[in-house]
Amino acid sequence: MQPKISVLVPFYNCEKYIAECIDSIAKQSFTDYEIIFLDDGSTDKSAEIVAQTVARYSGLLFSTLRNSRNQGIAYCRNRLLDSATGQYILFVDADDRIEPDMLDTLYQTAISEGADITVSDLFYELPTQTIVAVDSVAATQADNLRQAIEQKIVYTGLWNKLILSKLIKQPECRFAEGLNMSEDRLVVIKLYYFASKIAKVDKPLYHYNRTNMQSITYRKTEYHYCQSILFWQLLDEFLIKYNLYDTYRQSVEYSKVENKVLLMQQAVSLRLYRKYSSMFADIQSRFIGVFPYRSQNLTLYLACRRLLFGAYVINLLLRFKIFINNILCRK
Repeated sequence: MQPKISVLVPFYNCEKYIAECIDSIAKQSFTDYEIIFLDDGSTDKSAEIVAQTVARYSGLLFSTLRNSRNQGIAYCRNRLLDSATGQYILFVDADDRIEPDMLDTLYQTAISEGADITVSDLFYELPTQTIVAVDSVAATQADNLRQAIEQKIVYTGLWNKLILSKLIKQPECRFAEGLNMSEDRLVVIKLYYFASKIAKVDKPLYHYNRTNMQSITYRKTEYHYCQSILFWQLLDEFLIKYNLYDTYRQSVEYSKVENKVLLMQQAVSLRLYRKYSSMFADIQSRFIGVFPYRSQNLTLYLACRRLLFGAYVINLLLRFKIFINNILCRK
C-alpha cells in the first residue's frame, strides 16, 4: 500500500547527529509514512548507528540504500526520489531534526488546501542561540519565483517543504548531478514555477542545525566559485528555456552580483580573487551604474564599489611586481 509521505534522508559521516534525527522522524504523530536512508559512502559509524536506531522502533517502515563511493548530494537526492513511493516527499538532512507534528501538520494542510508544496517556518539552531526563521509564500506565482531567485525572504532549502511526489519527480525537476552546492535552490525555483498552489503553515516545524561549525565552510575555495558558476549557468538555461529570463532579469543579475560579493569577501587566497574577479563583471558594471539596483540594496552597491577598487589595487600591485622583476632580471 502506498504511504502518504516518503521521508528521504541522505547521509554522509553524520555519526554525531543522525540518531537524534531518526528519533525525531520515528516519533511523529503521523504514522502513514516511509523513511528511506541513503548512505553516500560514509567512513564513520553513521550506517551502524542508523541500523541500531531504527531497530528500536517496531513497525517502522524504512529501507537503507548505499553508494559504493561518495557521489555527492545531487546524485543522492535523485536516487532517493527514484526509490520513494509516497504521495508526498519530505527531505530531512541527517544532522537536523523535525517537530513531532511536522508530517501531520504539513500533510493536513496540503490536503485541505490542495497544495503541491506546503511550507513551514523553521528553527535556526546556532552555536549560542536558536532563532525562529519565518519563510514566506507570496500571493502570486510571479512573486514566489522572484523571491526564490533573490533568496531574500524565501528559504530555498528543501527541508521545510512537503512536496507532491509527481511534481518533484518530473524530469525538469531532477537534481543536476555535479551541482552539490545550491542544488536544492535550483530545484526549489523550478518547483515554484511548476506548482499550481503553494500553502504556508505559520509555525516552525524543522530544526536546521548550524551548531556543527566544522561542517560549515565560511572561507571560499575554488570549488565554491566553480559551483556558483555552474548554478547560475543552469538557472539561466532554465529561465531561457521557459522564456522567463527577461521577466526576472533584474532579480537574476542582482543575485549574481550579490553572490560574487560574498565569494570575494571570503576568498581564501589572492590567486582566487584575481582569477574570478571578472566573474559577472559586465553585470556588476551595470549594477553600479543603474539607480534602481543601488536603491534596492545600498550595502550591496557599496560592496560592489569596493570590489572594483580592490581589483584595481590588485592590478596595480601585479604590474608593480612585474616591473620590479623585469628590473632584477636585467641586472
